[in-house]
Amino acid sequence: MSSNKVAPSRLKHQECEHGRGGGKAPIQYVPERELVQEAFELKPESLKCTLANGSETQVTVWSGHGMNEQFLLHINKVASVAKNMGLPSAFNDAKVAHDLKKNKYKAVLAELAKIKEADPPNETETEIMTAKSLC
Repeated sequence: MSSNKVAPSRLKHQECEHGRGGGKAPIQYVPERELVQEAFELKPESLKCTLANGSETQVTVWSGHGMNEQFLLHINKVASVAKNMGLPSAFNDAKVAHDLKKNKYKAVLAELAKIKEADPPNETETEIMTAKSLC
C-alpha cells in the first residue's frame, strides 16, 4: 500500500512556509491606564520663595487638578506668601509713584493749553489746522 492512502491528506513539507515566527507576531496586551491612580502618584511641583525677612518658604504650583475648595486654599496660600514677601507694598509704592507722574503730566498739559489760548496762532498754524480738519 502506498502512504497516500494510509495517511490523511495534508500539506506537504515543500508546501509550508519556513522561517522564524512565520509572520507578524500577535499584538501584546496593553493594560488600560488608571487615571485616578496616576493623579495620586503625581508629585506636585514647588517653588522656593524668599520672604522679606530673609527666610525661605516653598509654595506648590497649582496642577489644575482638584476641586474648587482646593483651588481657593491654594490661592489663599499664594496670597499670604506674596504678602510676606512684601509684594503688595512694593506694588502700592510703584502705583503711588505712577500716579504722581500722571498728575504732573496732566498739570503740564493744562499749562500748555493755557499758553496756546493766550497766544493767538499765526497764519501758518491756522493753515495747518484747517488742512488737518479737511483730511
